[in-house]
Amino acid sequence: MRYAVVQLELAPLPADALRRAFAQSQSLRAQDAAVAARDASGILARALSQHDALTISGCLNEMGIATEAVAQDALSKLPPAKLTSRIDCLEAGMVLYDALGRRRLVDWAIVDFLSVGQVGMVDLIRQDPQYFPTQASDNYALVRSNSRYTEKTCQHLLLDILIAGPQRYRADATKLN
Repeated sequence: MRYAVVQLELAPLPADALRRAFAQSQSLRAQDAAVAARDASGILARALSQHDALTISGCLNEMGIATEAVAQDALSKLPPAKLTSRIDCLEAGMVLYDALGRRRLVDWAIVDFLSVGQVGMVDLIRQDPQYFPTQASDNYALVRSNSRYTEKTCQHLLLDILIAGPQRYRADATKLN
């Protein structure tokens, strides 16, 4: 069985504390703490042996950071997110629109959780093709280069809506109508 280390209070986590706790583990290294601290949002480490989870949790608890080692199977899994392109808030509820413009009225009584935050996501940035003049015999022609794509990590403002069922909807503030 695999275990996870979870924070009991969602407070900022010092990277140095996580680095010292990871150094006590047999399966993680102190260098892994930099990535884990950047992405930490309640679940600090996953897929650990029971010994490693208890060691990391105990070390963090000694430093005053409330954590617990739990069986990974005990953690709730979120349903996959359905993307919404538009949201209207009415007195009767929330109207969610999908990419095809279909609407769904969600009664406020079944909205369990709203979460808003900035999330780093990798975007593909298209670089438009360029045209270069070339001479073929006596005529001039324009030759088009191929479009290129580059990856860039950008911050997106995301809204997640968890409703009874359970169902989850996600809206990207940069793409809302």
